[in-house]
Amino acid sequence: MDKVKATLFGTFQISFQNKILEENEMHSSKLVALFSYMMIYHDRVVSVTEMMDILWNNEEITNPRNALKNLTYRLRKVLQSTFGVSDFFLTQRGSYSWNPDYEIELDIEQFETMEKELKEKEQVNQEDITRMCGILSLYKGKLLPSISSSHWVISLITYFHSLYLRNAKQLALLCGEAEDYDNMSEICKNALLIDPLDDETQYLFIKALLLQGHVDLAKKQYQTASRMMYESLGIRQSEYLQKIYMEIMKKQEDTEENLDTIKDDLLDDPMKKAFQCEYGVFREIYHLDMRRSERHGYAEYVVLFTLTQKKFAGSDSNLSLLNKEMKKLETVVMSSLRNGDVVSKYSGNQYIMLLYGCNAENIQIIVDRLISRYEAQSKFHLFEIEYTYDEIGA
Repeated sequence: MDKVKATLFGTFQISFQNKILEENEMHSSKLVALFSYMMIYHDRVVSVTEMMDILWNNEEITNPRNALKNLTYRLRKVLQSTFGVSDFFLTQRGSYSWNPDYEIELDIEQFETMEKELKEKEQVNQEDITRMCGILSLYKGKLLPSISSSHWVISLITYFHSLYLRNAKQLALLCGEAEDYDNMSEICKNALLIDPLDDETQYLFIKALLLQGHVDLAKKQYQTASRMMYESLGIRQSEYLQKIYMEIMKKQEDTEENLDTIKDDLLDDPMKKAFQCEYGVFREIYHLDMRRSERHGYAEYVVLFTLTQKKFAGSDSNLSLLNKEMKKLETVVMSSLRNGDVVSKYSGNQYIMLLYGCNAENIQIIVDRLISRYEAQSKFHLFEIEYTYDEIGA
């Protein structure tokens, strides 16, 4: 007998004997939930009480048992109309179960078997990669999107989302070991469409670009990922992004024997204002300057600005508004500081700065000037700057 094949990732679609039942033909989210639950848990008996809880959890309904009977009758009519059979599931006294006469193939079960296989494989050949890429592509979005707010679906959505990322990253690693960098890159790119804020996936994607020789693309992707992490999560550079940044820098160290050529490159587009960089670069500059100041005895100051919402601002000052204010603060800082000062975004609401040629007397003047210029740019003053500063190495 032909298999009943169910696609539940990103949609709801059932096929049997070359006939297809689409979600819009069900005309009811309750019918989708009823049939989906029986398919997902086809390996066990589902009690009437359990099914009523699944369908009407915390809903006020006069007679849920009769409502379930009516729903079951309607589902059988839909199945009979589409496939010519209605006995995919059996009704016993007080319970439901899948009819063992019908073999069922679920995309979610194929997906689950992939993780076990990936854990067991130390290396893969091209045939393995092609087959597992096909399985990975079964994940077309979150499970059962039309009923994704149902309490029993939410936990499954989280589970399969995490499983997808684990499988994608493990397969990408195996592709890298097999020197199949094209598939490694493609797997990561698709995974980032699902979850662009997973920093390990970002790391693997940038790594794949480097291994393909696309250094400029890798650098652009790194900058995109860093900015996204700041703006969406309010976090500073993650360990994975710090690691890949150092790998990008190593790739850019091309051998050049002609000193004049190197000098020309160094003098190209000289800075005329403060230097803005990622936090990983800022940290390296800080360590270098700390050693220089110890050796030569001159003072430099590190300043941290934290943008905080004022108490009276209310809850409407959301992340989008914070991002706008951070952009405004960035403009003020970059237009006010001198050539040679260093600026980096430390977190979603913080900038850190290295100021040269300062002393204990004028550092407060510089900080006050920056704050005054920022406040002059704001009409409603929903945010304020909190600051700390100290001599580097102190």
